[in-house]
Amino acid sequence: MSIVFQNIEDYKKFFQLHYNGLVNFVYSRYLQDWDEARDIVQSTFMKIWNNKDRIDISISAKSYLYQAAKNTALDHIRKYKSKINVHLEEDLTRLDRVEPEVQQDADSYFLRTKIVEALDALKPKTRQIFELHKFEGLTYDEIAKYMDISKRTVESNIARALVLLRDRLRETLKNEI
Repeated sequence: MSIVFQNIEDYKKFFQLHYNGLVNFVYSRYLQDWDEARDIVQSTFMKIWNNKDRIDISISAKSYLYQAAKNTALDHIRKYKSKINVHLEEDLTRLDRVEPEVQQDADSYFLRTKIVEALDALKPKTRQIFELHKFEGLTYDEIAKYMDISKRTVESNIARALVLLRDRLRETLKNEI
């Protein structure tokens, strides 16, 4: 069986029929972020359209579509986790250079664990803002636009996160040293 559409009109019908359900599927099962779920679904539809001549579906088109969206979502999650780990390593390296006594007194695994614990103590919105800035490299303006909040809200959440992280890490290191 080949793809269910051969022209743009069939594709539009296929898209309209499955778009909302697919967004809900990706959101509820994988991402819990509506914007990312929509992006994943649109990317999935684009891949299918761009490869329509090479795709040979041996199962139902709907099953194929959901499996393709699942794979795209999982690829996105792997990529996002990889970015976070890289940025966390870079931040830890910078921290090691700024405070060399920390490196002498605590091994890097212990420090990474304590940073993750401190991040877990942040409120979800504050943590998201902090991660977007520190791990994703977004500017305050970009975060404000992305989250539909004011730049001042972004600034205050970053400041709050840095204070909490500094205090938690300082307290933890004092207790452990």
